[in-house]
Amino acid sequence: MARFVIVTNIPVVDNSKKDKLKTVLEKYLAKININALSTNMPFDDSQNTSYGVVFLELEDNIKALIAVDILNNREFDKKHVMTACIAEDFDLINDFAYQHVDQFPKHNINDIT
Repeated sequence: MARFVIVTNIPVVDNSKKDKLKTVLEKYLAKININALSTNMPFDDSQNTSYGVVFLELEDNIKALIAVDILNNREFDKKHVMTACIAEDFDLINDFAYQHVDQFPKHNINDIT
């Protein structure tokens, strides 16, 4: 089921701070008795930094929904407000946007005042 959560807008860190960042995220979840089965934070090898996103695998869809509720729109620090969604929701939003991209209005940046 929907047990995968995508969390975006987390701090971009280098490899030395990766584990600390994962620990902070896991502490948010531990406060509500949810443990991530896996935490995947992709890295840009050319820059040696994270992308500011983490993928969480949780035990079941109920815990995933609770995690989204806790993490979404939560202030991580003064510069970062996290967004979280179920991975399946992200796919649906992405598919919809891709299928309807020509229906969105196009703007010339010079026309915006």
